[in-house]
This record gives sequence, C-alpha cells and structure tokens, in this order.
Amino acid sequence: MSQTIPKSPKLVYSKSYETHLGTREVELYWGSILELPNHNDNVLISSTVFQGPKSKVKNLGAAWKSLKEHYSLSDHAEFEVVLESSLSSIIWPVMPGKDISLEKQPAPYLSVLDLEEYDPGPRQIFCLHFWPYKKDQEELFDFHYQKALSACPLAIKLWENYTISQNKPLGSSTLVMSALAQRQIRDKNNAIDSLKQLFAELQTWFAILPQISLIRVCYWNPEIQKKLDSQVSVDGSDVDSDDQFVSSLRKELRTYFGDKVNLEIPQKYSGLINDLKKKILVLSSSKGANTDIFRDLNNLSITLGRADLTITELGTATGRLTESLVGDLCRKFYGHWNGNFYDGIEKLTSTKPTQAHFQEIRLSKWYKSYLHTLRTLRNQAAHTNNESEQSFPKELQFGDGLVMLSSLLRVLELYHDLIVTKNASN
Repeated sequence: MSQTIPKSPKLVYSKSYETHLGTREVELYWGSILELPNHNDNVLISSTVFQGPKSKVKNLGAAWKSLKEHYSLSDHAEFEVVLESSLSSIIWPVMPGKDISLEKQPAPYLSVLDLEEYDPGPRQIFCLHFWPYKKDQEELFDFHYQKALSACPLAIKLWENYTISQNKPLGSSTLVMSALAQRQIRDKNNAIDSLKQLFAELQTWFAILPQISLIRVCYWNPEIQKKLDSQVSVDGSDVDSDDQFVSSLRKELRTYFGDKVNLEIPQKYSGLINDLKKKILVLSSSKGANTDIFRDLNNLSITLGRADLTITELGTATGRLTESLVGDLCRKFYGHWNGNFYDGIEKLTSTKPTQAHFQEIRLSKWYKSYLHTLRTLRNQAAHTNNESEQSFPKELQFGDGLVMLSSLLRVLELYHDLIVTKNASN
C-alpha cells in the first residue's frame, strides 16, 4: 500500500496583526512543511512520542523524520529539554486525570535541537512533546493543549536568552511550525476549530517573541489527503481537489475574521494585475533576489489569482513583499539589516551605501514615497475597521487596492533595474 505524502505547500490564508513593535503576520499553508523554512529560520514541530531519558529522545514521529531526511541530519541528533510542565508549575501546569498519570508517562515538555554548525538548514528545531489525544478525556486534554500553546513562546524565549548568554547567534525573524493540533484533525470542521484556536493564540506570541515578525503554519493530514486524492481519481475532472479544500478553509477563516471580499479588484484592475504577474515571473526567474523574495513573489501571485481577493490580504501580500525588498536592499547596500521596515526605508534614502558595488547609489525621494505608501497600507490592513469615528475613511477601500497594485508595480520595476540589471552587467 503506497504511503500518502504531503505535496508542496499551498498558501491558504494570511493574517496581519498590529503590535507595538510594528506589523506581524501569520501565514497558513496546506502541504509539506519541508519547503517552508529558509536558512537560519526557527522551526517548531510537535510529537506524541515519549521516550526516556528526555535528553536522548531520537524518534519524534513523522515531522521529525521528514526534516531529518530532508536536511540529512544525523541519526544521533539529540534534543535537549528547554521547559517542562509539572503539577506545581505556574507557567505550565498539569492536572492529573483518569488516563493522565505522571508516573506512567512524562508530563508535556518542549525540547530543542541546536543546529548552529549546520549551514543549509534551520537555526534550531523545537519540539512540543504532548500526549496522544483521547476523546473520553476531551475537556482535560483541551485544557492541557491550551496551556502547552501558551508555554511554547515562553520556552522559545528562554532558549533565546540562553543562546545570547552563550554568545551564539539567534535564528531569523521567521518561525515555521506545524499546526500543533492536540487531536488528529481528520475533517474540515475539526480543522477549522483547531486553526481558529491556533490563530488566536499566535497573536499573543508576538509580544513574547519580539524578534519574530512572521509565523508560517503548516497544516496537513494524511487522511484528508487520501480523501482529496480519491476525489480526483473518481470524477476525473481537471479541478484540483487540494485547491477546493484550500478554498473552503479560506472561506471559513475569512468569515471568522470578518474579511470582506472585494470582487471589483480582480475584475476592474485585471490589466494592472496581469502586468504585476508578468513582472513577478521576470523576477522569479532572475538570480538577483533572495529566497524570502522568491517566496513572497509566489505568495503575491497566488493572492492576485484569487477571485475571492480581500483588500486585507492584498495589503498583507504587497506589504510583506515590499518589506523583503527593503531588507534585501539594506543587505546589499550596507551588508546588514536591523529588521525594522520604517528604518530600512529611511536609511536607503539618507545613508550612503558601504558596499563597493552600490557606493554611488541612494534611493530617490519618490522611490521612498512608494515604499512608505505600501508600508502604511500594509499596517492598515492589519487593523481594518479599528479606526476611530473621526478617521476618514475608516477602512481600506476599492481605490486603495489600485494604489497598492500600481505602487508595487513601480517598486518591482525599479528593483529589477537596480539589482537584477546591475548584477547582469557586472
């Protein structure tokens, strides 16, 4: 019997949150987690496999096995315990129950595999060790799952502080994670409930983990995938059943978060959208952009191709790509970037580059205005409908979509002329 394996990840939904540190984002994907992490990213998976002693745990289930094989990690890799729950813990409490005996099995805990010396892969892999779900203990398991979700960012922050104390480098500003479901979400209804709970919890993680600005969540279930694959083979249609499932998840999440579909944007701005897609194809096939930009270009292309496009998602997708472009320009001009979107734009127009390749270049004031426009609209997309009664307009509208699309098209044209063309001529 053939094994069901996840396909390349498909972007399902993206959500922006406005925090005191700036805009933060959560992206949800359906498919394989293996293609989501870039070099130096942080990865978080979960496992219901408990083996002792804890510091020697090697078999962590399917997610770890896939990562281990994908990155050719050693069979002797050992995870270290960062934080564990206990009966007396105020941070991560455990409540014994009928089938929860701490004498028979360990309490939930979070461990980490440090990959500082491993160049191609993530900076570290965290693993949440949690009990297998039991339906007759649903209320108790839900309680412990919620406590585990709340404890995860605290454990990651604890590890960050330890890493700093050892004068070691931290990971990137991106956290890639599995859906961390406390139960096997084998159907769409259970999936929606679990994902809503996860999105609500992840919003609080950004306050605890200020270094993290993007969380990429990967959800996949082999039983759902089997059903989707069988639909294709039975009806023989050209419609991708995975795409249908992704659309149904999107619709549920859009409704839950109150996102408004704006059908006018894909209909009335089709020419501008097509121009953007052409420019995306050119940049995606070039050698001048980094992996973050490639990923954001692809996600924007997916967003632009949706008939149920929302102004919120458009603001998020255009803003995320613009931020990656600013970060890339800062690294090329100065050799580094501090991760601040606003500061990066200002520096590009006011500070002479230190890298010899770009020393005679400084971005113009009108290029700066395009970048700040996209940054501002992206920030507004993070808290649409939260403006005061005195604000006019109170939310992003159809016309703002035109500004996003036209500004980004010009930004991409100028980026191509500056980076891709210049690289080709040297």
